[in-house]
Amino acid sequence: MKVLSVGYLSSLSATPLLVCEQKGWFNELGFELKPRRQIGWSSLAKNLFGGELSASIMHPSMLIAKAAHSPGNTLSVRGCLVIGFGGDGLVGKTSRREQLTLASIDEKIRFGTFSPDFPDFCAVKSLHPIGYSGSFIQQIEKVPVPACCGVELIESGFIDMYYTYQPWIKIAERKGVGYNISIEENKTACHASRILVFDDQLIGRDRVFLEDLRAIIEKASDWICNPSNADELYEILKQEEWPLTKEEILSLFKGRENSTTLQTGFQCGALTTRSINLSNEDIRSFWNWYNCSVDDRGFANNIPIPDWVYDLYHIS
Repeated sequence: MKVLSVGYLSSLSATPLLVCEQKGWFNELGFELKPRRQIGWSSLAKNLFGGELSASIMHPSMLIAKAAHSPGNTLSVRGCLVIGFGGDGLVGKTSRREQLTLASIDEKIRFGTFSPDFPDFCAVKSLHPIGYSGSFIQQIEKVPVPACCGVELIESGFIDMYYTYQPWIKIAERKGVGYNISIEENKTACHASRILVFDDQLIGRDRVFLEDLRAIIEKASDWICNPSNADELYEILKQEEWPLTKEEILSLFKGRENSTTLQTGFQCGALTTRSINLSNEDIRSFWNWYNCSVDDRGFANNIPIPDWVYDLYHIS
Protein backbone atom coordinates (compact mmCIF):
# COMPACT_ATOMS: atom_id res chain seq x y z
CA MET A 1 0.00 0.00 0.00
CA LYS A 2 1.44 3.36 -1.05
CA VAL A 3 1.16 6.16 1.47
CA LEU A 4 -0.28 9.57 0.74
CA SER A 5 0.25 12.27 3.37
CA VAL A 6 -1.83 15.41 3.23
CA GLY A 7 -0.95 18.85 4.50
CA TYR A 8 -3.57 21.50 3.93
CA LEU A 9 -5.06 24.87 4.60
CA SER A 10 -8.82 25.26 4.64
CA SER A 11 -9.75 26.39 1.17
CA LEU A 12 -12.58 26.91 -1.21
CA SER A 13 -10.46 26.19 -4.27
CA ALA A 14 -9.12 23.03 -2.64
CA THR A 15 -12.57 21.68 -1.85
CA PRO A 16 -12.29 18.83 -4.40
CA LEU A 17 -9.41 17.34 -2.40
CA LEU A 18 -11.39 17.54 0.81
CA VAL A 19 -14.29 15.79 -0.88
CA CYS A 20 -11.95 13.08 -2.19
CA GLU A 21 -10.69 12.51 1.34
CA GLN A 22 -14.10 12.44 2.97
CA LYS A 23 -15.60 10.21 0.30
CA GLY A 24 -12.67 7.79 0.42
CA TRP A 25 -11.92 8.21 -3.28
CA PHE A 26 -8.16 8.29 -2.75
CA ASN A 27 -8.45 4.68 -1.65
CA GLU A 28 -9.53 3.86 -5.17
CA LEU A 29 -5.96 4.61 -6.21
CA GLY A 30 -4.58 2.17 -3.68
CA PHE A 31 -3.34 4.76 -1.22
CA GLU A 32 -3.32 4.76 2.53
CA LEU A 33 -4.04 8.30 3.69
CA LYS A 34 -1.89 9.52 6.56
CA PRO A 35 -3.54 11.69 9.21
CA ARG A 36 -4.12 15.20 7.92
CA ARG A 37 -2.32 18.10 9.49
CA GLN A 38 -2.84 21.83 9.34
CA ILE A 39 0.16 23.63 7.95
CA GLY A 40 1.19 27.16 7.05
CA TRP A 41 3.62 28.29 4.40
CA SER A 42 6.11 29.44 7.04
CA SER A 43 6.46 25.84 8.19
CA LEU A 44 6.05 24.22 4.80
CA ALA A 45 9.79 23.71 4.41
CA LYS A 46 9.97 21.83 7.69
CA ASN A 47 6.98 19.68 6.84
CA LEU A 48 8.15 18.74 3.36
CA PHE A 49 11.90 18.89 3.48
CA GLY A 50 12.90 18.48 7.09
CA GLY A 51 14.45 21.88 7.56
CA GLU A 52 13.72 25.57 7.29
CA LEU A 53 14.72 26.80 3.86
CA SER A 54 13.90 30.45 4.17
CA ALA A 55 12.75 32.93 6.75
CA SER A 56 10.38 34.37 4.18
CA ILE A 57 7.00 32.95 3.34
CA MET A 58 7.18 31.86 -0.27
CA HIS A 59 4.82 30.56 -2.89
CA PRO A 60 4.89 26.75 -2.76
CA SER A 61 6.32 26.36 -6.25
CA MET A 62 9.14 28.72 -5.33
CA LEU A 63 9.73 26.91 -2.08
CA ILE A 64 10.08 23.63 -3.91
CA ALA A 65 12.39 25.22 -6.44
CA LYS A 66 14.55 26.55 -3.63
CA ALA A 67 14.61 23.15 -1.99
CA ALA A 68 15.65 21.53 -5.24
CA HIS A 69 18.47 23.98 -5.90
CA SER A 70 19.75 25.03 -2.49
CA PRO A 71 23.10 23.54 -1.48
CA GLY A 72 22.79 20.86 1.15
CA ASN A 73 19.09 20.24 0.59
CA THR A 74 17.91 16.88 -0.64
CA LEU A 75 14.28 16.33 -1.55
CA SER A 76 12.85 13.49 0.47
CA VAL A 77 9.59 13.31 -1.46
CA ARG A 78 9.06 12.01 -4.95
CA GLY A 79 6.06 14.09 -5.86
CA CYS A 80 3.94 16.99 -4.73
CA LEU A 81 0.48 18.00 -5.84
CA VAL A 82 -0.62 21.56 -5.19
CA ILE A 83 -4.30 22.20 -5.72
CA GLY A 84 -5.48 25.78 -5.99
CA PHE A 85 -2.70 28.25 -5.42
CA GLY A 86 -4.62 30.68 -3.27
CA GLY A 87 -4.47 34.44 -3.31
CA ASP A 88 -5.07 35.07 0.36
CA GLY A 89 -4.55 31.56 1.64
CA LEU A 90 -1.02 32.29 2.77
CA VAL A 91 -2.19 34.48 5.59
CA GLY A 92 -5.92 33.94 5.91
CA LYS A 93 -7.96 37.10 5.69
CA THR A 94 -6.89 39.41 2.93
CA SER A 95 -5.36 42.82 3.36
CA ARG A 96 -3.13 44.72 0.98
CA ARG A 97 -0.24 44.51 3.40
CA GLU A 98 -0.63 40.77 3.80
CA GLN A 99 -0.65 40.28 0.05
CA LEU A 100 3.01 41.21 0.19
CA THR A 101 3.80 37.69 1.32
CA LEU A 102 2.75 36.02 -1.92
CA ALA A 103 5.03 38.29 -3.90
CA SER A 104 7.93 38.18 -1.43
CA ILE A 105 9.64 35.34 -3.20
CA ASP A 106 13.36 34.84 -2.80
CA GLU A 107 14.78 37.33 -5.27
CA LYS A 108 17.46 34.85 -6.33
CA ILE A 109 14.77 32.58 -7.70
CA ARG A 110 12.94 35.37 -9.54
CA PHE A 111 9.86 33.45 -10.51
CA GLY A 112 11.48 30.30 -11.74
CA THR A 113 12.00 30.15 -15.46
CA PHE A 114 12.04 33.91 -15.83
CA SER A 115 15.49 33.74 -14.27
CA PRO A 116 18.49 32.28 -16.08
CA ASP A 117 19.71 31.11 -12.67
CA PHE A 118 17.31 28.19 -12.71
CA PRO A 119 16.91 26.99 -16.28
CA ASP A 120 15.86 23.51 -15.23
CA PHE A 121 13.49 24.49 -12.37
CA CYS A 122 11.04 21.57 -12.11
CA ALA A 123 8.26 19.86 -14.04
CA VAL A 124 4.91 21.55 -13.87
CA LYS A 125 1.68 20.45 -15.50
CA SER A 126 -0.92 23.18 -15.60
CA LEU A 127 -4.32 21.53 -15.68
CA HIS A 128 -6.30 24.73 -15.31
CA PRO A 129 -4.08 27.73 -15.98
CA ILE A 130 -6.03 30.67 -14.66
CA GLY A 131 -4.79 33.82 -13.03
CA TYR A 132 -1.58 34.58 -11.20
CA SER A 133 -0.13 31.14 -10.68
CA GLY A 134 -1.37 29.69 -13.92
CA SER A 135 0.35 32.40 -15.94
CA PHE A 136 3.73 31.46 -14.63
CA ILE A 137 3.04 27.77 -14.69
CA GLN A 138 2.28 28.07 -18.39
CA GLN A 139 5.85 29.25 -18.79
CA ILE A 140 7.42 26.80 -16.37
CA GLU A 141 5.62 23.89 -17.99
CA LYS A 142 7.88 24.14 -21.05
CA VAL A 143 11.05 23.58 -19.06
CA PRO A 144 12.66 20.11 -18.93
CA VAL A 145 13.08 18.34 -15.62
CA PRO A 146 16.56 17.60 -14.30
CA ALA A 147 17.10 13.96 -13.46
CA CYS A 148 17.95 14.86 -9.87
CA CYS A 149 14.65 16.61 -9.21
CA GLY A 150 11.88 14.29 -8.11
CA VAL A 151 9.19 16.92 -7.69
CA GLU A 152 6.25 17.45 -9.96
CA LEU A 153 3.55 20.03 -9.40
CA ILE A 154 0.07 19.85 -10.77
CA GLU A 155 -1.77 23.14 -10.47
CA SER A 156 -5.51 23.19 -10.61
CA GLY A 157 -8.27 25.40 -9.36
CA PHE A 158 -9.38 28.96 -9.84
CA ILE A 159 -6.79 31.54 -8.92
CA ASP A 160 -7.91 34.76 -7.31
CA MET A 161 -6.17 37.96 -8.26
CA TYR A 162 -5.58 41.17 -6.36
CA TYR A 163 -4.10 44.53 -7.18
CA THR A 164 -0.75 43.61 -5.73
CA TYR A 165 -0.25 40.79 -8.23
CA GLN A 166 -0.95 42.80 -11.33
CA PRO A 167 2.67 43.62 -12.14
CA TRP A 168 3.47 39.92 -12.26
CA ILE A 169 0.56 39.30 -14.59
CA LYS A 170 1.66 42.16 -16.80
CA ILE A 171 5.12 40.65 -16.89
CA ALA A 172 3.60 37.33 -17.88
CA GLU A 173 1.69 39.08 -20.63
CA ARG A 174 4.87 40.67 -21.94
CA LYS A 175 6.41 37.22 -21.95
CA GLY A 176 3.66 36.02 -24.26
CA VAL A 177 1.79 34.03 -21.64
CA GLY A 178 -2.00 34.12 -21.68
CA TYR A 179 -3.83 34.91 -18.49
CA ASN A 180 -7.13 35.61 -16.81
CA ILE A 181 -7.46 37.71 -13.69
CA SER A 182 -10.08 37.12 -11.03
CA ILE A 183 -10.99 39.79 -8.54
CA GLU A 184 -12.07 38.79 -5.06
CA GLU A 185 -15.51 40.25 -4.50
CA ASN A 186 -16.70 38.22 -1.56
CA LYS A 187 -14.83 38.93 1.64
CA THR A 188 -16.03 35.69 3.20
CA ALA A 189 -14.41 33.46 0.58
CA CYS A 190 -11.08 31.99 1.61
CA HIS A 191 -8.76 30.63 -1.07
CA ALA A 192 -5.77 28.60 -0.04
CA SER A 193 -3.96 25.49 -1.14
CA ARG A 194 -4.14 21.86 -0.26
CA ILE A 195 -0.90 19.96 -0.58
CA LEU A 196 -0.52 16.26 -1.14
CA VAL A 197 2.94 14.89 -0.49
CA PHE A 198 3.82 11.53 -1.96
CA ASP A 199 6.38 9.58 0.02
CA ASP A 200 9.45 7.80 -1.32
CA GLN A 201 7.39 4.81 -2.41
CA LEU A 202 5.90 6.83 -5.24
CA ILE A 203 7.83 7.80 -8.33
CA GLY A 204 7.06 11.47 -8.86
CA ARG A 205 6.62 11.30 -12.62
CA ASP A 206 4.35 8.27 -12.62
CA ARG A 207 2.07 9.48 -15.38
CA VAL A 208 -0.50 6.74 -14.92
CA PHE A 209 -0.98 7.66 -11.29
CA LEU A 210 -1.16 11.37 -12.00
CA GLU A 211 -3.78 10.86 -14.70
CA ASP A 212 -5.79 8.71 -12.31
CA LEU A 213 -5.51 11.36 -9.64
CA ARG A 214 -6.69 14.04 -12.03
CA ALA A 215 -9.72 11.90 -12.87
CA ILE A 216 -10.54 11.56 -9.18
CA ILE A 217 -10.33 15.33 -8.68
CA GLU A 218 -12.55 15.92 -11.71
CA LYS A 219 -15.04 13.48 -10.19
CA ALA A 220 -15.02 15.48 -6.97
CA SER A 221 -15.52 18.73 -8.88
CA ASP A 222 -18.56 17.31 -10.63
CA TRP A 223 -19.90 16.08 -7.32
CA ILE A 224 -19.45 19.52 -5.73
CA CYS A 225 -21.47 21.22 -8.46
CA ASN A 226 -24.39 18.84 -8.25
CA PRO A 227 -27.10 20.70 -6.28
CA SER A 228 -28.39 17.45 -4.83
CA ASN A 229 -25.13 17.10 -2.90
CA ALA A 230 -25.40 20.53 -1.28
CA ASP A 231 -26.31 19.34 2.20
CA GLU A 232 -23.58 16.72 2.32
CA LEU A 233 -21.08 19.24 0.99
CA TYR A 234 -21.99 21.62 3.78
CA GLU A 235 -21.35 18.89 6.35
CA ILE A 236 -17.93 18.22 4.83
CA LEU A 237 -16.96 21.90 4.78
CA LYS A 238 -18.22 22.38 8.32
CA GLN A 239 -15.47 20.02 9.47
CA GLU A 240 -12.98 22.60 8.19
CA GLU A 241 -14.45 25.09 10.67
CA TRP A 242 -15.38 27.62 8.02
CA PRO A 243 -16.74 30.80 9.64
CA LEU A 244 -19.74 30.75 7.31
CA THR A 245 -23.37 29.83 7.67
CA LYS A 246 -24.86 27.00 5.66
CA GLU A 247 -26.62 29.51 3.40
CA GLU A 248 -23.40 31.41 2.78
CA ILE A 249 -21.49 28.26 1.92
CA LEU A 250 -24.14 26.88 -0.38
CA SER A 251 -24.52 30.23 -2.12
CA LEU A 252 -20.89 29.97 -3.23
CA PHE A 253 -21.72 26.85 -5.21
CA LYS A 254 -24.96 28.07 -6.71
CA GLY A 255 -25.11 27.66 -10.46
CA ARG A 256 -21.73 25.96 -10.72
CA GLU A 257 -23.22 22.82 -12.27
CA ASN A 258 -23.18 24.50 -15.68
CA SER A 259 -19.75 26.05 -15.38
CA THR A 260 -17.39 25.54 -18.30
CA THR A 261 -14.46 26.81 -16.24
CA LEU A 262 -14.73 23.96 -13.77
CA GLN A 263 -12.09 21.54 -14.96
CA THR A 264 -9.95 19.72 -12.43
CA GLY A 265 -10.29 22.50 -9.92
CA PHE A 266 -13.12 24.61 -8.67
CA GLN A 267 -14.16 28.17 -9.39
CA CYS A 268 -16.05 29.98 -6.71
CA GLY A 269 -19.15 31.75 -7.92
CA ALA A 270 -18.11 34.81 -5.92
CA LEU A 271 -15.24 35.51 -8.31
CA THR A 272 -15.27 37.28 -11.65
CA THR A 273 -12.70 37.41 -14.41
CA ARG A 274 -11.58 40.60 -16.07
CA SER A 275 -8.58 42.06 -17.84
CA ILE A 276 -6.45 44.78 -16.33
CA ASN A 277 -3.85 47.00 -18.00
CA LEU A 278 -1.13 48.70 -16.01
CA SER A 279 0.82 51.87 -16.56
CA ASN A 280 4.41 52.39 -15.46
CA GLU A 281 3.01 54.55 -12.68
CA ASP A 282 0.99 51.58 -11.48
CA ILE A 283 4.15 49.53 -11.36
CA ARG A 284 6.02 52.22 -9.44
CA SER A 285 3.14 52.50 -6.97
CA PHE A 286 3.17 48.77 -6.46
CA TRP A 287 6.86 48.64 -5.74
CA ASN A 288 6.69 51.64 -3.44
CA TRP A 289 4.09 49.75 -1.43
CA TYR A 290 5.91 46.45 -1.77
CA ASN A 291 8.97 47.90 -0.08
CA CYS A 292 7.06 49.43 2.81
CA SER A 293 7.74 48.59 6.44
CA VAL A 294 6.88 45.23 7.93
CA ASP A 295 3.59 44.68 9.67
CA ASP A 296 2.98 43.10 13.04
CA ARG A 297 3.39 39.62 11.56
CA GLY A 298 7.01 40.38 10.86
CA PHE A 299 6.94 39.64 7.14
CA ALA A 300 10.05 40.33 5.09
CA ASN A 301 10.30 43.79 3.59
CA ASN A 302 12.60 46.02 1.57
CA ILE A 303 13.08 43.44 -1.15
CA PRO A 304 14.73 45.30 -4.03
CA ILE A 305 13.14 45.48 -7.44
CA PRO A 306 14.74 42.76 -9.57
CA ASP A 307 16.77 43.98 -12.53
CA TRP A 308 14.50 42.19 -14.96
CA VAL A 309 11.54 44.23 -13.74
CA TYR A 310 13.47 47.44 -14.37
CA ASP A 311 14.48 46.20 -17.80
CA LEU A 312 11.01 45.05 -18.73
CA TYR A 313 9.27 48.29 -17.86
CA HIS A 314 12.18 50.66 -18.39
CA ILE A 315 11.55 52.06 -14.94
CA SER A 316 14.00 54.82 -14.05
